[in-house]
Amino acid sequence: MTRSHKYALQHRVRPVAAPLTAAVGLALAAQQLQAATITVDTLADTNAPGTCSLRSAIQAANQDTAYAGCAAGEAGSDTIEFAGISGVIELQATPGLSLLTISSDLIINGPGMDQLEIRPADGVSNRVLGIYAPADSVTINNLTIANGYTDVFDGGGIFSACRALTLNSVRLSNNASTANGGGLFHRPETIGSLTIQDSIITGNTAGFQGGGFGVNGSVVQVTGTAFYDNVAGNNGGGAFLSSPNPFTLIGNVFDGNQGASGGGLFLRANEALVQDTVFTGNSASGLGGGMTATTLGSATGSLDIRDNLFEMNSAPNGGGLAMVVFENTGDMSASVLYNRFYDNSASDSGGALFMNAQTGVTVTVGEGVALGNTAVNDGGFMTADLDGNALSIRGLQASNNEAGRRGGAAFIFAEALAEITLEGSVLSNNRAQPLGSDGKGGALYLYGNPGEFAVLESVLSSNRASQSGGGLYLNVDWTGAGAGTPPCRVKYSQISNNQASDGAGAALDQNEGACWFIASTISGNTATIAGGGIFHYGSGPVAVVESTVAFNTAPNGGGIYNYGKYESRTSVLGSIISDNAASTQGPDILGTNTADVSASFSLISDTSDSQLVDVGNNVLNQSAQLQPLANNGGPTLTHAILAGSPAIDAGSTSLGPTPYDQRGAPFARLIGDAMDMGAYEQQTPVPLFSDRFEEQP
Repeated sequence: MTRSHKYALQHRVRPVAAPLTAAVGLALAAQQLQAATITVDTLADTNAPGTCSLRSAIQAANQDTAYAGCAAGEAGSDTIEFAGISGVIELQATPGLSLLTISSDLIINGPGMDQLEIRPADGVSNRVLGIYAPADSVTINNLTIANGYTDVFDGGGIFSACRALTLNSVRLSNNASTANGGGLFHRPETIGSLTIQDSIITGNTAGFQGGGFGVNGSVVQVTGTAFYDNVAGNNGGGAFLSSPNPFTLIGNVFDGNQGASGGGLFLRANEALVQDTVFTGNSASGLGGGMTATTLGSATGSLDIRDNLFEMNSAPNGGGLAMVVFENTGDMSASVLYNRFYDNSASDSGGALFMNAQTGVTVTVGEGVALGNTAVNDGGFMTADLDGNALSIRGLQASNNEAGRRGGAAFIFAEALAEITLEGSVLSNNRAQPLGSDGKGGALYLYGNPGEFAVLESVLSSNRASQSGGGLYLNVDWTGAGAGTPPCRVKYSQISNNQASDGAGAALDQNEGACWFIASTISGNTATIAGGGIFHYGSGPVAVVESTVAFNTAPNGGGIYNYGKYESRTSVLGSIISDNAASTQGPDILGTNTADVSASFSLISDTSDSQLVDVGNNVLNQSAQLQPLANNGGPTLTHAILAGSPAIDAGSTSLGPTPYDQRGAPFARLIGDAMDMGAYEQQTPVPLFSDRFEEQP
């Protein structure tokens, strides 16, 4: 990425006013009533009489006395200004770690980051600026600090121990520390604050954490700032933040930074907001190429990552973003909302997003776009490792993501009865390709011991797996899941045009609990071996309820293949299984002697090889007369039924598990004397003119 593009990225973001900044400004204004203004009139680093250098001005402010050619500082927060000078101040070697030392409240107003640079002279290897007690509040505006260096100690460019540090329009460039905070490290003696606005932090290096800057024990606010080409030997190539106090980062750019975890940004907090920020071209050798966010421990709080762009970042796990949220006894939430994830990559799992969330944490992902992300192993877009907590994925658009093993869009490992919901989402054109022979779950792969899994009002379309589950693959043990409602529900959803060797629409390998497909359409899926629509070979029962399974193809079991490995049981209730095709056996349904399929109030257009158990009230060996898959209202596509179809009013007279057909409200499930079979209910035609016109005399 060119420098001009980097600056263009920086200027895309706007500074955000905040209460903290306003409060600091008011405090400074009050202090300035009893403060001096000291004017620097030379670029030379000297204490010669008759001239006022920056070094002398800081000394005058620290001591509240005149020094060299500088006016005396006063008791308040003094201000240092520059008298129409610009260029480079080269600092000569002095005793101590820092070439310049601030020990009183101070404001330094430079002429502009491109007009004034402060750096060590050639051959001098020291930190540029140290800020220590009794300084309480220091503000630095409109200048550049460059080429500082510390060995062992933190803060190559600036080290700050004051309570409140503010940087406005400051460039920190090419500074280095063998410890933490290449450009800046802020560590107040008590809980403090760090505010950075409209700045550039570039080319800095830390041997440990925080290549661009690091902070401990502070409220942090960073807005309108660009971080690029910074490097950390450990965490936080661009920035490292660790504190129980709130972090707010809005409108920033992290580009081309490198670190072990959090190539662009690493934050450890229980309260954080990262918003309207660009993460591009960052890399990590561990977690989170763009960003890593983790909690400090059991506490109440929230990690809120929203409205950001993660593009072309890379890491072994979580190419774009990694979140690790530890076991929590408080009220902790983590949300990843309204973000865009483009072309991120993981050499292991979670091409764009890796999440590890433990008991007591609520996690929400969605209302965003994931496009073109890749993982060598699992989760082309997302890998989630859940331990007894709840994950809600809603409003997600995930397309053209690819995993080498499992979960083209998402791989979810759920333990300790974790609860997962996929709602209002579209997962399309994702791929689980072979690494060996384990390409499963073209759109989504669920593994482990979850307590609940629900797919609601969602679309899994045109996904592909080299082995099993072109749309959906379940390899789960429902032991311990609550009784009553089935732990697995696919409802008001569309699974269409997916491809796999078996179970092109869905492949189910489950133990103990049931999986129900309710008011959903499984259509146009293609398997090269078995189970074009559904392939079931676990011991947990499967039910197809008020749904349509149509136009799927496979050599064996074009619509549904109920494999006899574990005496699998499949029930078809109030549904349409029609117009599926098999080149070998079982065009609509294929069962075995140990794994039969029962049906009631359902239409099955071809019962050949089905091993069907006819419970009653079925329409057998007749076409459902379905129209093509189309937008007939609602959030998903459906097959409408033609007038005269034998499925019309042939279902149960009692309302089933939902008051609406697949399209949701206002499409009522029961119109007429009985329900229509399948996912679509033919509605009463609406008159061309309303009653109020017909009632006119």
